[in-house]
Amino acid sequence: MVKNAILVVALCLFTVTSARAQTNTVPTNAPAAVAIELVYDGSGSMADTVLGLNGAATRKDMIASNAVNSIAERIDEFAKTRHAIVLAGLVPFYSGDVQSGIPLQRFNVARFHFWTKNLPVSSGGTPLGSAIQRAADQLAKASASKKFILVITDGESNSGPSPERVLAGIKASQPGIASFFVAFDVDASVFNGAKTQGATIVSASDARQLITQVDNLLGQKILLEAE
Repeated sequence: MVKNAILVVALCLFTVTSARAQTNTVPTNAPAAVAIELVYDGSGSMADTVLGLNGAATRKDMIASNAVNSIAERIDEFAKTRHAIVLAGLVPFYSGDVQSGIPLQRFNVARFHFWTKNLPVSSGGTPLGSAIQRAADQLAKASASKKFILVITDGESNSGPSPERVLAGIKASQPGIASFFVAFDVDASVFNGAKTQGATIVSASDARQLITQVDNLLGQKILLEAE
């Protein structure tokens, strides 16, 4: 009788534990709730300074890297609290060319922190349209319910295809991708062409505004739509 009672208790504990595990984990074959590609401007003008969080003049690339960390922390919180699969990648450009950043893959906050700690030197022009195309190409391969491109840039595209031309192509071939631009220390009207193609444009002139804008876009648009 004692052995039988112990067996019954053990089975009950196993059942409860299994149920909790199923509730708090996501099946490995489940589609991602959201796929996000960040486009990071590493052009030469990002070495200029604006007002930082501490009130002192701070390089824009350092402020933007802090914004990337803030985005990563927000995504990490969403993935953990919603028990959701999130795909995320980062496409930077510097030295006038689109570079390898973080491949689009299952989100890992440490990858983003590592990248910002090893920030490339800001230099060269602004191949913004080419970077957006690279981000869209990565998203095309992803299995996700929602797909987004989030751009942080301080200038107008001056090499390669224009952002509006690229976005027009994306709209035709991948209409499910939504694009968001944060015009950082640049007049938002520079991106009116992108706006006509459905992109959401917001502006930020300093560090505090940049963090606020990316937080609002994530909380009120991107991650909200992924719920």
